[in-house]
Amino acid sequence: MSFAPPRLSVVLVARCDSDLLKASCDSVAAVADELVVVDTGGESPAVALAQAAGALIVDHPWDEDFSAAKNAGLAACSGDWIFCLEPGELLTPDDAERLREWKEAAEVGDKAYVVLVRNALVAGLLAAEQAAEVRLIPRQAEVRFAHRSRPALHAALEAAGLEVQPLPIVLFRDEVETPDRRKNRAQQILNLADLELKSQGPEPRLFNILGDAFQTLGDLETASRFFHRSISEAPTCSAERLEAFYGVLSLLDQTAQPRSELIGLCTQALEAFPLDMQLLCALGGYLQAEGHLEHAGRAYRLAFEHGQINPYLGHLESLHEIAAHCLAVVLQFSSQDLEAQRFLEKVLLEVPDSLRLRRQLLELHLKHGRLEAALEQVKCPDVVWPSETALKSTVRGACLARQKDWAGAATHLEAAYNSGYRDPLCLRFLVRALVENGRNAAAHAVLLEWKHLGSMPAAAADLLQRLQDGTLGPRTTKRVEASPTASGLNPAGERMVRIDNGQTHEPTRSPGQTVKRPASDEPRKR
Repeated sequence: MSFAPPRLSVVLVARCDSDLLKASCDSVAAVADELVVVDTGGESPAVALAQAAGALIVDHPWDEDFSAAKNAGLAACSGDWIFCLEPGELLTPDDAERLREWKEAAEVGDKAYVVLVRNALVAGLLAAEQAAEVRLIPRQAEVRFAHRSRPALHAALEAAGLEVQPLPIVLFRDEVETPDRRKNRAQQILNLADLELKSQGPEPRLFNILGDAFQTLGDLETASRFFHRSISEAPTCSAERLEAFYGVLSLLDQTAQPRSELIGLCTQALEAFPLDMQLLCALGGYLQAEGHLEHAGRAYRLAFEHGQINPYLGHLESLHEIAAHCLAVVLQFSSQDLEAQRFLEKVLLEVPDSLRLRRQLLELHLKHGRLEAALEQVKCPDVVWPSETALKSTVRGACLARQKDWAGAATHLEAAYNSGYRDPLCLRFLVRALVENGRNAAAHAVLLEWKHLGSMPAAAADLLQRLQDGTLGPRTTKRVEASPTASGLNPAGERMVRIDNGQTHEPTRSPGQTVKRPASDEPRKR
């Protein structure tokens, strides 16, 4: 006797972002047995397209309540399992296949599942932000969302006795929200949270929602008041209090407050959350920027070796890897290159596919002119380098530059550049080689393109300005002393031209700039 596999319903609510609906529906088409779209009004063309593609459309006029709209969708589902999706979120084909395999083996039981929801990478961040959210639930009448402004399932799952487990798939938001869309969403959430505040009374959960909304809308003073109120009134070790600390740190970063104030706030937060990885990395970044390398290294090491992440609060992807990266940077700034090399080699035994750390080790070898060791990193089978051939040419050129063979360096670097390779490592050494060869016009052209690419650091912009002003004579490149920076991204530490402030392939953001992106599901108590 054969048994049919469980059926999976996928449900979405179309509201202000219904233009993102089609791509989300398309990404789950291969795994969904039923697609349910809640239409809250507006006569969106995307809703009509979803209906034409076979989706069940549920009419639910907007009533100032996100949970009510989501619950209308849940009630209309007929599958054994329900996967909750937001417009703009995408499931990759590989993860759709994983979800299909899970569905075929699943039994309807006493579990719900969380997945990671990862935002698009924002310029200036070391990595994309992500948070764990409950998205896959059994179809049960008592499992419904609560709260108008930030819908949550946690209370319903607990009341139903459903265990929550992770599911190893990721939902991607592949578009960065425009400022107008973010502000419109923040204003809408602000209005809903205000209604909750009036009907349910004050609570830290709402203070954080209001703080986040006011921050997005640019009212930083009001945002600060709500976050501080949450810190004062939330239970000492609660997720709500940790989220509020993240919020205040984000505000202080935004308003360029003295680092002493940031260090003090981190220290206060760590009294309640002594192993929070994000706080420890933030503290390390602030201490590093102040030149306190020994203490910064301790913070990064503690984060790497013992740090913990509350997955339900917004945090950087690969934060553990970032902690290792920053610790290796501090070791190099402290003239402990050999210790940094050994540390990176040890970590790469555990995470051999880390492009960030392998890149850092490669640049450390370049710093000391170790060509074969650097090439070994490029040849490593555990990572896939973009444009491996061009990177090999760049590595050879960089090593020749270290030997002051500027003509030979330019030959290899120009070969990489002419193949279309625009990695900052190539651009950095190429500009130096061109200037040292007296080819300021060619260096100027490379710098102009670098500027157009949008990834030019301040030192490169300064060099471009000097070339344009004619204040940089032939063979007199600007020398930038290596010094600790808040970015934690100066792995080479060279005393040659540093026109990228140590930036390699990642956008620069201080690890001391704390991410604060609350998950849409209610954070768990720690």
